[in-house]
Amino acid sequence: MFHKINFPSCVNQLERIVSFQRKLLNFACSSSASLPITESQLKTEFGDEIGEWLWEKLWTKRKSGKKAQSKFHKALEKLIRYIERHSTMSAKIMDAFDHDIQFHKHLNDPNFNFKYRGELSLTVQKVVKALLTAFYTDLLASGFPSAIHGQTQKFNRDKFISSFWSANSKLEVCPACDGRRSPKIENKVYSDADHFFPKSIYPFLSVHYANLVPLCLDCNRSMKGDRDPIDDPSKEPLVNTFHPYANPAISQVDVIVSRNQVGKRQVKIEDKAGMPSRRVASLNRVFKLEKQWLDHLDYVVKSTVEDVIEFRRRLTRRRLTLTLDDLKDDLEDKLTGNLTKLGEKHYYVMQCSYLHYTLTNNQELTELLAESTK
Repeated sequence: MFHKINFPSCVNQLERIVSFQRKLLNFACSSSASLPITESQLKTEFGDEIGEWLWEKLWTKRKSGKKAQSKFHKALEKLIRYIERHSTMSAKIMDAFDHDIQFHKHLNDPNFNFKYRGELSLTVQKVVKALLTAFYTDLLASGFPSAIHGQTQKFNRDKFISSFWSANSKLEVCPACDGRRSPKIENKVYSDADHFFPKSIYPFLSVHYANLVPLCLDCNRSMKGDRDPIDDPSKEPLVNTFHPYANPAISQVDVIVSRNQVGKRQVKIEDKAGMPSRRVASLNRVFKLEKQWLDHLDYVVKSTVEDVIEFRRRLTRRRLTLTLDDLKDDLEDKLTGNLTKLGEKHYYVMQCSYLHYTLTNNQELTELLAESTK
């Protein structure tokens, strides 16, 4: 992830939801779970209020008015049925869950590996993923009751997104691509809640506060999707990522505009720690930033030319001629001002990179001056 962001103010609620998620998983993996699932069984296990709410979530209404098992219901039953046949897997599943949800405390540990992928068979992964994915899509989408998260109002996906943007009120761009942040209409921000580590690959982190980040729709749906930011799970997986909350890229990379051998502009992201860089390669693989920003560079150049044309007109009205020194001073002022607005204006990363390149390349500066006279 590129920009520095703050944790949302709802961390405590999400931690309590993860605790409930663990309790649900433990219930499915324990001998106390039996089929068919009954409302009284859930109330005994989770208490009357949560048990009644959970029972309602196991069903969905058809057009005919009849109730049918929800995806969440089917996934819960499938895991219970699997554990009935493979009871020895219960402890392994719970151990992997307890281990993996502590990932955020090991971001600088080169030896940390996720147990879900490393120690559970593909069959176990499949039945666990079905339940915990449904936990996010079915339960968080509709909202958890206060008995689970401890607040007076129902907590859902929209509450998380609102909490995130409230904690990052100065950030006016998408944290990943530096483009326009999603629109806010009537106090609702229409952005996606991205799983940095995709829930399809790391379902234990489906509602983990350190794994959820609102992104623009293009980044989440068209660019990132389910791409894994970890390039090799067996070799220092976490230290080779730019984690959105703890290890953003913005202070650790240089975004460089230049021209290739045939004179075309290009954009490169270089790791300040040295190249080649696995974490920069992963950043590009997941979000395609170099390609996104190269596509936007033409707009930045045109916008800069328009600014220079206007600057020339102002000087002309004063009967002055625009010189290279004048242009350089103006661009230096713009760069200084733009650097203070990174994260507040969309695509200022590209603007700053282009201005820096122009100021350090006399040919580019001369061409910009000439372009403003056409």
